[in-house]
Amino acid sequence: MHRFSGSNNFNLIILPTEQCNFRCAYCYEDFTNAKRMDKETVSGVKNLITKRSVLGLDHLNISWFGGEPLTAYAIVTDIMQHAKRTSESNNVSLSSHMTTNGYLLTADKLDALIENGVKSYQISFDGYKDIHDKYRLRADGKGTFDILWKNIVNAHKLKDADFDITIRIHVNNHNISSIKELLRKARDDLEEDNRFKFFIRPISRLGGHNDNNIPILADNDRVYASNIISMLREEAKSLGLVHISTSESNVCYAAKLDTLLIRQDGRLGKCTVALYDDRNTVGRLLKDGTVDIDRDKVLWWSRGLFTEDNFQLTCPLIAK
Repeated sequence: MHRFSGSNNFNLIILPTEQCNFRCAYCYEDFTNAKRMDKETVSGVKNLITKRSVLGLDHLNISWFGGEPLTAYAIVTDIMQHAKRTSESNNVSLSSHMTTNGYLLTADKLDALIENGVKSYQISFDGYKDIHDKYRLRADGKGTFDILWKNIVNAHKLKDADFDITIRIHVNNHNISSIKELLRKARDDLEEDNRFKFFIRPISRLGGHNDNNIPILADNDRVYASNIISMLREEAKSLGLVHISTSESNVCYAAKLDTLLIRQDGRLGKCTVALYDDRNTVGRLLKDGTVDIDRDKVLWWSRGLFTEDNFQLTCPLIAK
């Protein structure tokens, strides 16, 4: 049995809404469900956290995803306040991460979220304003760079705040010089603030309606793509910016038995990419915090833990 099957850690990925205020050109989500998490499902999440915490849990990690989780800010803070109280009373360590587009992450909201335990964030950019605003658009078609960067700079000004923000930069065939400009702006505006880290990677096709029009870097040549990414990462380092690698582990979160995805309507899943794949509906969360699980489906996602097949561990969705 692989080491990612222990019961003393519990990782929840929560989608408080599957709606978003952006319409990024390469997004794979369809936004057909505009509802936020209802009170019954919120109660289920809280009760699940309580049930697991009193069973001798060592660590609870809550990752916020969407849609855009900050469009359901009140739900995020409600659940985090409960998780913080419950963890403290049961001697459980708590951490929390949010994948957000950053548009609503004002300094006031960031400060409040940190207080409630959400201290780690990922925000994506596609270069400087000229290119970024072609790819990461608001739902009404307007650009987003100016507000996003204002929020980044205002976070930097919170000198005593305990957080880390990963700025994820998507590289495509058309934005290499724009990314260099963004990196120089980050050097100037963030003043070697090591709370900000940079993750530079090629853009991917993940099944969105616009997949065929995405100018992915690897379409040219894999060696060329690798060289471009290496060059940009070295550029970031030369500017004094902290660059991070993808992960310390090659094991996908979806393969881990201690990780569960909770969708807005209470459906349970394993993968944030395969939201519309029936294999990714592995059960349902009930109001009292119990989970109705399809054991066979969960074991399919985690089969690599038993076979020790690297492909099944790295991406159980596409592995044989």
